[in-house]
Amino acid sequence: MAHGWSTGVLPALTHQLLGAGPVSPGYSAWEVRPHPGGIAWAAGKLPTPYGPLTVEWENTEQVFTLTVHAPEGTRGRVALPTDGSGVVVRTGRRVLWDGRRATQPGVGVDGGRVTVSGLGDGTHSFVAERSD
Repeated sequence: MAHGWSTGVLPALTHQLLGAGPVSPGYSAWEVRPHPGGIAWAAGKLPTPYGPLTVEWENTEQVFTLTVHAPEGTRGRVALPTDGSGVVVRTGRRVLWDGRRATQPGVGVDGGRVTVSGLGDGTHSFVAERSD
């Protein structure tokens, strides 16, 4: 990675595959919108002026898990790679999406993905599991 041409893939891996990107300058607001395709897992840490934004996800046929650790003083949202049809989305034991509709405020469908908005700093974990 001592040459510019060898690092060209890093933004694609970070912003597309991993899905992490800024919504406002300096990552004070961020979004995590993974694009797993056929990839089984990804993990990365992005440096920001507030501290690292860490993203980890794992993808199987039945379950997609996502964990985001957001630095102090930031806010963001996640967009899980599912349209929500037949998929139950949880954080811990709390159901956010029941396969048809949101069960909590700040949860919806945007761009064909189940989104969770209004996340603050700290660790946020989500599981999207096929219910069929």
